[in-house]
Amino acid sequence: MKNELLLLSALTLALVGLISILFLYLVTRKLAENHKRKKIEHWKSRFQAPVLSYLFDGTLLREMTVNTDEKRIAIEELLSGLADVLEDEKGNARLNAYADKHLKTYYRKQLSSRKWSRRMNAMYHIEKIRLTSLSGDLERLFLRKRSSKEERVQCLRVLALFQHKKVLDYLIEIAYLLSETEIRQIIQRYDQPLFDQAILSFHNADVKMQNVLLDVIALQKQFKYKTFVESVYELYSGELRIRALKAISELGYIEDINKYIGLAESGKWEERMLAAKLIGIFKDSDYTPCLIKLLRDNNWWVRSKAAEALMNLRGGRRVLEEVYKNDHDRFAREMAWEWLNKGV
Repeated sequence: MKNELLLLSALTLALVGLISILFLYLVTRKLAENHKRKKIEHWKSRFQAPVLSYLFDGTLLREMTVNTDEKRIAIEELLSGLADVLEDEKGNARLNAYADKHLKTYYRKQLSSRKWSRRMNAMYHIEKIRLTSLSGDLERLFLRKRSSKEERVQCLRVLALFQHKKVLDYLIEIAYLLSETEIRQIIQRYDQPLFDQAILSFHNADVKMQNVLLDVIALQKQFKYKTFVESVYELYSGELRIRALKAISELGYIEDINKYIGLAESGKWEERMLAAKLIGIFKDSDYTPCLIKLLRDNNWWVRSKAAEALMNLRGGRRVLEEVYKNDHDRFAREMAWEWLNKGV
């Protein structure tokens, strides 16, 4: 019994000792972090005036030597904050030149680091301050066989921001490996000339990239591509055809509703729903019977879009009131009631 108590006491003391060591380590680390943060804030206050003076009027008040981590982080934080608010071309060009002088060598070294986290962190900073002089380094990192998917995606995000001439070719090369979200994050950074090139490559692109291009046309309301989107609807089938229909509906202008009216009889509920939406955009009460039929559809989304389309037609509210009072279909009556009471 005595030996057991001694063993228990020894284990307790050892545990207390370990906890004390861990506590001291955490306290020491926190104090070191606070000390480093104070140094960074000190250098930010010292650098702020000369940095602002240079960025806004080109005056270099004094030369700065960025030879410690604290100074580098101070410059990083200053330039990152200013990059969010600078809008004039001259200011951004000066910020780029300033970063090029004081940070480029460090970031170039980090891009070659063996540690994945350092390479990724460097890319995020390069993106933030738009350090275009490192485009070649980013391109080499993208082409490196050992680069991870995450690195390649981030490389393309930054190169797209820089409007790099080969970014479209690189995206087409690996699009099959990426999600639509990742592709969208890259394509949405294209300027108009680069986006125009992407549209020219549409028919040879991966289907996920095709979907994204249609989505971006819709999101950005690129009316110049209306005829192109209509041709995709006519030439393709399946999900791509539905994406094209969605893009047409988002562009919000229908010249000939008869091209789409047959979709009201489609076996796919998405196409019937989009038919109702397109009729609502066209706003011709001659198609009221078609919408009433869609109000009786077995899919809730189709019924809802048909009711919404009726509300957009002249006299459509009266039609919904009549459906609510007299229609033989319970689903149609319920949907009519729901839309008649929206916002009440």
